[in-house]
Amino acid sequence: MNGKLDLLPFTTFVQGFLFWAAATAAVGYIPLLVETTNFSTTQAAVFLSGTAIGRMVFQPIMGQFISPKNCLQVYAGALIGLMSCSICLFLFSNPVSLLLCSRLLEGAFFSGFIISWRTQLNRFSQSPNFESVNDSYVISQNAGRLAGPMAGGIIVAKFDLYSVFLFSAILYSLCLIILPQKTTITSTDNHSREHIRITYAQLFSRNWRLLLVHHLEFMCLGLWLASWPIFAVYASGFSPTEVGYSFAIAAAGGFLVLPLRKLLRKTALKVRFVISLVLLFLQPSGALLISAHLGLWIMLLLGGLGSTIYFTAFHQFISKTYPVEQIPAIYGFLGTSTFLA
Repeated sequence: MNGKLDLLPFTTFVQGFLFWAAATAAVGYIPLLVETTNFSTTQAAVFLSGTAIGRMVFQPIMGQFISPKNCLQVYAGALIGLMSCSICLFLFSNPVSLLLCSRLLEGAFFSGFIISWRTQLNRFSQSPNFESVNDSYVISQNAGRLAGPMAGGIIVAKFDLYSVFLFSAILYSLCLIILPQKTTITSTDNHSREHIRITYAQLFSRNWRLLLVHHLEFMCLGLWLASWPIFAVYASGFSPTEVGYSFAIAAAGGFLVLPLRKLLRKTALKVRFVISLVLLFLQPSGALLISAHLGLWIMLLLGGLGSTIYFTAFHQFISKTYPVEQIPAIYGFLGTSTFLA
């Protein structure tokens, strides 16, 4: 059992890398697919935002349905569903209703995967290397989101627009090969409250401050992501290519957490939150105060580091605060909150 637990950070990274590469490989080509399909204006809007709509609607439902007992089955079923949606987009250009349903269901399966995976990982919350697992979980997102669009661009250039959806389906199938561990390490000692399921009303009433801060953080992050490309081009003189590089640099900044892991683990979670928010603040403040491109690159790099510190600390805080039975509801509620932001 100890050997399997020692490998858990590595397998978590591989799972996350494959999943996020699959999820982002085709994201830049969804608008191009709309142009080649006979969508009305309303249908195009639904198709473009279909996954986000599906997540916002289904994430709270999944949060109440998923439990530690069924999370492994939901994990596998969600991956099969995501594979099916990608294959559908690869094979069919009509009827439009089928394509729209595929995008909406993709959001539902996406929610099921994320919540079931986090629930499965939190069954190991008493493992001595669990903080390494959380680090791997967050860093794998940065790696996958860097590699996915690059691989997708190569696939489209070599073959055609639809091939990138087949590529995503193949990556989802590889995630099925690396199923999460079935062994669990849990304890009632580190949680004062009983291990019972929690309703969303109870969750909000007990933890509204945490939810408010997390919601505001995502709202600010969303505003930054939406406004930065426009500001970069018209105010800072970035070329469209440099705008693309700026997002890659911010994602690469997350890898700076690797040499800082030992130091961060000795730091209290509240201090980590403060450090992360200060680093995130450097991105918009740097855009306003710094005109040199090199200075902006550095601010973006540090902002990416801040984002990674925030999410590793956040997942660690959730794992220490809530019993595993309540993890699905927590991520179900937070997922909807962040998409509304």
